Amino acid sequence: MTCVFCCLISENTARWIFRGPTVSAFAPLDPLAPGHALVIPTSHYADIFGTPPEVLAETMALVQRLSGTMRTALKAGGVNILSASGPGSA
Repeated sequence: MTCVFCCLISENTARWIFRGPTVSAFAPLDPLAPGHALVIPTSHYADIFGTPPEVLAETMALVQRLSGTMRTALKAGGVNILSASGPGSA
């Protein structure tokens, strides 16, 4: 099975908010709320358990930067941060 996130990165088909060597962020086609964004490692990792700590740190740093931008640009009173890892997380 091909990873949908890897396809978006290799085919460059996402609506990129940020694209970096370690971490990237894009807007989903059907956002659940204003500012909805997905922040992912640029390289493939199966789940949070197999992702190196330094990649997780960069991922959360980007989440924090985007959250600050949303708070200012959208006047958001708060943000929701979700991490789903593995089949039992749905």
